[in-house]
Amino acid sequence: MLSSLYLKNYILIREAEVDFHRGLNIVTGESGAGKSILVGALAQIAGARGGSDMVRGGERKAVIEARFTLEPRHPLWDNLERHELERNGDELIIRKEINASGSSRIFINDTPVSLQILNGFSRQLVDLHGQHQHQKLLHPENHLGYLDLFAANGELRAQFKKAHDAYLHLAAELKRLRAEKETARQTEELYRFQIAELQQHQIDEADPEALREELRRLQNYEKIHQSAGTVLNLLYENEISLSEMLKELLDQLRFLGSVDREFEAYRENVEQGQALIEDAGQFTERYLSGLEFDPQRAEYLRQRVSDLDFLLKKYQKDDIEALRAFKEELNEKLDAIANVDHFITRAEKELNSRIETLNTLGKRLSRSRAEAAQKLHERIHAYLRDMAMPESCFHCDLITTPNPTSPFRLENEALELSETGFETARFMFTANPGETARPLHKIASGGELSRIMLAIKSLLAARDKTPLLVFDEIDSGISGKTAQITGRKIEELAGYHQLICVTHLPQIAAYADRHLRVYKSSTAQSTEVRVDVLDNEARIEELAGLLGGEEVGSQSRANARELLARSGKFPSA
Repeated sequence: MLSSLYLKNYILIREAEVDFHRGLNIVTGESGAGKSILVGALAQIAGARGGSDMVRGGERKAVIEARFTLEPRHPLWDNLERHELERNGDELIIRKEINASGSSRIFINDTPVSLQILNGFSRQLVDLHGQHQHQKLLHPENHLGYLDLFAANGELRAQFKKAHDAYLHLAAELKRLRAEKETARQTEELYRFQIAELQQHQIDEADPEALREELRRLQNYEKIHQSAGTVLNLLYENEISLSEMLKELLDQLRFLGSVDREFEAYRENVEQGQALIEDAGQFTERYLSGLEFDPQRAEYLRQRVSDLDFLLKKYQKDDIEALRAFKEELNEKLDAIANVDHFITRAEKELNSRIETLNTLGKRLSRSRAEAAQKLHERIHAYLRDMAMPESCFHCDLITTPNPTSPFRLENEALELSETGFETARFMFTANPGETARPLHKIASGGELSRIMLAIKSLLAARDKTPLLVFDEIDSGISGKTAQITGRKIEELAGYHQLICVTHLPQIAAYADRHLRVYKSSTAQSTEVRVDVLDNEARIEELAGLLGGEEVGSQSRANARELLARSGKFPSA
């Protein structure tokens, strides 16, 4: 509920703090006294744009501060946390400062916020009805919400939105997969060519170093043959061969060792050297006997090494292992491309299932809304008849948008679908018989809008969780018995919401839980608007004034007391 409203230098109010009561808060005052200033201030808190004309003349800025007391589980606390705003006990404080230049600043619990954030909060706090273009009833986008609230479609609508969100997510994923497939078509051929090229050159079996070594042998065949022959000549075939010389050397060392044992170690070393030289000679003989020159093999090796070097350079790889890993990577990409079709098929099947779910839920919503629209028409017509609008006509149009390409069907017709279902709602109205009903927001007056909203809010009272409703001009064009009925209906609605109602009718004012009187105080230098909370006697005087005009006598006071007794309400300080 709204606990208090503080105003400073706002239009004609120098400074005022108004405390509000649970239930029905009535605002009265003479014409031109400034009653609308309070409603206008609440409109600023509700997100209306301010201007320099709202700053009291000669002042630097105007301040409007509203304090709301909320239940511990009110959804606005989650909103507060979402925007990283500090919590102040059970109080939510909205302050707006309007500078003389026309600029303004907004604070929630002393933290600066944008107008957009304020609107997000105010939509859940206050609903204004009267001469204010931001009131919810003037915006057709709100009408479907009212209809669904009346039809108790909250759970069904939440299910539909969840299914619709899932559909959009899956549709986006399917679009991504199809785009991926289209891209894959352009790359698949390249991948296959690259794999074929790598397979053609048998990179899995290739040992580049072994190939290069064999090629070096063939390229140096003559030198190798000549050098190996020289080794054998030196060892065995010269007149004085190395082999013979080593034999002679060993004979001499054996003799010397037999004479002086110090030669034994050297003899052993020479014997070991002789064995190694013999091994080298035998290896050279075997090597030379197996050495053959094959020019075709040499050409093959040259081409093979060249091809492998080309592939390493082409694919910018350092070695054959990196090239093999690249080939495996290409195979994996081809597998992924092959799987795209599988994923697309699976996504399409799941998407069709989502479409069926949405069609089913959408039909249930549409059927419920159609039934509710008829009931709403009947209930509001009866309500308005009691409120001096017997010739008026109100109904709710459900509007769908055909789309031949849409997969969504209602009664075999392809239709656009949004997160709220197949249709939008539009409240239609005419105040006069014989006239065609037109969109409510285009033709209804402020008083008519307030009474229609009173009817809607009364029908939705148990379901609508908006804490504060503000009605301005709800009594326009009514009097007598109709005013009495309107007052009683407002009182009933105040059992579900906190209400602020601006009125000039004593039959309505008599139902107040708190009665505020707005008046002007003028001096030669300035004019101020003041707000008083009326006590018992002041309230009787105010009602008597509303009943009797300028002349307040004993009869009008008696009538005022009778109104209060009939309403069952007694003035509250």
